[in-house]
Amino acid sequence: MAGKELKIKIRIKRQTFKTCAFICLAIFTAKAKEKEISLEKISAPETGQTNFYINIDNSDRIENNNLQDASSNAQSQSQSTSISHANAKVHSVIKIFREQQFQETFSLYKRNTQTRALALNSFCQEYATDHRWEISFGLITGMYAYAWITLLYLGYQVLRHDSWSCWKDNLPFDVLRAIPEQELGKELVFAAQQKYQKPDTLDDLLTPLIIFLRDVDQEPAYFQRFIAWHTWLKRLFISRLFPHQVQLKEQAEDKLKRLRYLKDIFIRWITDYKLAVDTKL
Repeated sequence: MAGKELKIKIRIKRQTFKTCAFICLAIFTAKAKEKEISLEKISAPETGQTNFYINIDNSDRIENNNLQDASSNAQSQSQSTSISHANAKVHSVIKIFREQQFQETFSLYKRNTQTRALALNSFCQEYATDHRWEISFGLITGMYAYAWITLLYLGYQVLRHDSWSCWKDNLPFDVLRAIPEQELGKELVFAAQQKYQKPDTLDDLLTPLIIFLRDVDQEPAYFQRFIAWHTWLKRLFISRLFPHQVQLKEQAEDKLKRLRYLKDIFIRWITDYKLAVDTKL
């Protein structure tokens, strides 16, 4: 690959030298033509005056001056045309040279990038083959640590005592369901107002109820994730690697039932209360 890069660089230098030589030749030709035209413009009036102004009248002299002015204008136009053609040719050559140089540079960069990518790929394959046991051990350890951290966080959410799943947790779930719905809903609304209502907003009765519904909708997500994790661990036959989690799973299931039941009671009580108020109106 080094030999190919050296050949490409030598080729680029040769083309650069040829292009520069061609540009210099074109500029030199344009300047030479400009000098020849200027010399012809200077010498023409001198020869014409010595031979042409002998024994001629004023009208002939005016006509001769007009002819000389026309010839000088034609010579200047031809001079400007030749210079513009030479400049256009030089610009076209420079444009072609730049395009060729860009293409060759891009192709060289592309080859270098492909070479480096192949080298990196081969290095990764060799490293993975030589250190397969270390990599496997690291992956297993990382996955085990991630699972433990996730279960600890979700277990902390299950054991929180300030959540609504712990409301009336001194009563079993069957005893809680035996309480009349109207009485339980009234107590639940009063508890929500006590928890979320601030001293400066005692007249605001709607905001505490909205916050209660938001919290009751968010809390079950932690319990559901905790239960789903234990379900997958059991399916993979690795639940024994995470001890002291069976009791937490049972608590999560019980709290999830409580939250769903409390949400249903709250919605029914609010609906019945609204119907009663509308009937009185």
